[in-house]
Amino acid sequence: MVAVLSIFGVSHVALLSVYANDRLGDIRWFAWIVAATGLGALAGALVTGTRRSSMRGAAFRMGVYGALLAGFALTDEPWLAMAAQVLIGYFYFAVMTELQTLLQELVDEPLRGRVMSLFQVAWAGLIPFGSLGMGAAAAAFGVTKTLVCAGGVCAAYGFAMALRPPR
Repeated sequence: MVAVLSIFGVSHVALLSVYANDRLGDIRWFAWIVAATGLGALAGALVTGTRRSSMRGAAFRMGVYGALLAGFALTDEPWLAMAAQVLIGYFYFAVMTELQTLLQELVDEPLRGRVMSLFQVAWAGLIPFGSLGMGAAAAAFGVTKTLVCAGGVCAAYGFAMALRPPR
């Protein structure tokens, strides 16, 4: 789940300047969109810390994240784009915080450091590769199609994981 979010999800940030210029018509919206993402991320991290974590909940939130990303790609209204990015930031950090919490709760203490290091590689280590892929896809197909497809991958994976029977 973390790898899919890193490659197809958060890598969308690499395209935000192009999105602001092409879809919103002014590169100056880039800073506002990034700020909106940060505001949502802060809220997502804080709210998630107050509730019980579950894999099914994290998967569902990943699906919502993907759907929001796809919807964000289709708007050319700056204020709607900013509102979508607040929610995208919220759901991204809610999922990541929840997954980190679950890992730390479920993994035995002697293995926790090793498992968390693999988590960090899947999270931060794959973002540059996702950004490269997103940039290449945007150059070939356009920023809108790339973001819609990336959001679709995250939504499909997240909702499929949420509907999967528990083990």
